[in-house]
Amino acid sequence: MKDTKCPEFYMVSIPLFLDDVLRVVQTKYTAFKVKELDSGYLLHLFFSRVFGSASPKPFFVSSKQGTKAKVLAYSDLDAKALLEIAKQFTTPEEFEAIDWTQVASKPMPASWARGRILRFDVLACPVVRSAKDTKFYKKGAEVDVFLQRCTNQGEGKTLERQAVYCEWCKSQIEKDGAATALDVMVRSFRLTRIFRNSHNGGSGVKQKWCLRPEVRFSGLIEVLDQEKFSRLLRRGIGRHRAFGFGMLLLAPARGA
Repeated sequence: MKDTKCPEFYMVSIPLFLDDVLRVVQTKYTAFKVKELDSGYLLHLFFSRVFGSASPKPFFVSSKQGTKAKVLAYSDLDAKALLEIAKQFTTPEEFEAIDWTQVASKPMPASWARGRILRFDVLACPVVRSAKDTKFYKKGAEVDVFLQRCTNQGEGKTLERQAVYCEWCKSQIEKDGAATALDVMVRSFRLTRIFRNSHNGGSGVKQKWCLRPEVRFSGLIEVLDQEKFSRLLRRGIGRHRAFGFGMLLLAPARGA
């Protein structure tokens, strides 16, 4: 019988010295105008240098004050194992960009009780791939889900942006049968300029700036499947999960 349990994973807290992170990325990635990069891409590059294929993701910048920041992330490795990787393979400059005295981790539950109701919070990028060519974008293009719905809706009809985003978030949570979204609300929204690499077949990698929706959601979810819910947490929701989006953070429901 196939084992459906989610492999063990951890929540890690990683305090960073942002000036040092910036210097590391400037030194190692000279092709980029590093000071113009969005924070998600900057941290993606930095974590790739320090942890390689073990880079924690999805992650979320939980606090930022002056030149210091704290990142929360889900990881297959605990704080001790991440430290060992850094000790073995990083440069001194890369190592010193993290405040290792404050790095911490905790194991996440292997399963969650069916029927349990939890409060969630997530910063997500609600985009989809276009299923067809339109006069605005080509098939396969990554598109703001609200703009895609407006295109499909046709002229003379209006949609509410927040309602479309909430519907998208609900579908992401529910699509694998891990949970049902009892309540979803948009806490904040902005269009943000992000930097990405695109792969154009045989023509190689093209660097480009994109305007994408950045939406903070919160609400209530009910666990439907114990192991699937753990896998949902480990994976996160939506696209760009290696760039600061999609990490589901949980809290007890009020009164629980």
